[in-house]
Amino acid sequence: MTPGLALHLGGTTRLGRGNVKKEFEESVADYNSQVWKFDNLYVGGNGLIPTAFASNPTLTSICLAIRAAHKIHVDLTQGKLSPPNPEAPLAKTPEEWVKWTKDEKDPNFPNHRELRSLRYQI
Repeated sequence: MTPGLALHLGGTTRLGRGNVKKEFEESVADYNSQVWKFDNLYVGGNGLIPTAFASNPTLTSICLAIRAAHKIHVDLTQGKLSPPNPEAPLAKTPEEWVKWTKDEKDPNFPNHRELRSLRYQI
């Protein structure tokens, strides 16, 4: 592969849910990025996305990372690590964990124009 080639590999550590036997054979982790049969092991990156994507998968990877961070936060707050369950229903990430993405007054709001101008200064 040519160095610097814009290639986004995916599906190498894919996520899954549903039938326990099938998921253990065909996927690595649940949709919280927690590796099957481990209470304290999480994975991250574009490889988690189980299907093909048509454009840059960075935003999807960030969303999955936020889900994983929330799950870790819940486990640590409760004082116990819970194993992944492929049959568990998907829970929505709480609004307070993603409100910074919508509130332009929040200091963490991504200013895309500023980020683009920084890219051209480098």
